[in-house]
Amino acid sequence: MSNRNRIIAGGAVALVTVTLGGVSMALADNPVSTRTVSGQMTYYNDSGYGACGSVVDAAGQDLVAVSHEWWTSADPNQDRLCRGVDVQVTYNGKTITVPVKDMCPSCTADHIDLSQTAFQKLAPLEKGLVKGITWKFVTHGGEAIELPSPSPEPGGSGVPASDAPGAPGFPSRYAAPYVETWGSPADLEKARQAGLRYATL
Repeated sequence: MSNRNRIIAGGAVALVTVTLGGVSMALADNPVSTRTVSGQMTYYNDSGYGACGSVVDAAGQDLVAVSHEWWTSADPNQDRLCRGVDVQVTYNGKTITVPVKDMCPSCTADHIDLSQTAFQKLAPLEKGLVKGITWKFVTHGGEAIELPSPSPEPGGSGVPASDAPGAPGFPSRYAAPYVETWGSPADLEKARQAGLRYATL
């Protein structure tokens, strides 16, 4: 069960989802936060290249995809989250620690997407969406880590804050069909005029 679409490929694939009509690449410049987050979790079982540039297998590896709101670099694999950051998750008296290997573009700041194997260590898969978890960023050694607070401008996603997942008017599920732009950048404007709000370039 996955709350987002993912490209699976044998090579490096770039997926850019943009909101047509305005692209913002502002980087977060926020105060740091070491707080424990109260939120929810889902799971996914895809395989392919994760946001940190390495191959991930969410059906067989313990890992976590965190919300796009925590990323502060336009190039995710250059982000602090890809350099030795784990997430310590607690639910129903159980705690696990898993490495950040991926980004969840449809998750809000309090929502994490665990790999299937990690999720099963905390709850049965039938639950799908589990509310009432707590989690925090830690080092590989388990020490609390200081990271920027979640940004209302998703770092590197190109989605303005008003259209970010969880913001008023932004759907929890949406289509972002492919728009070919290498022939002419005007094709993106034509798609927008035709009523297409989100696109994968």
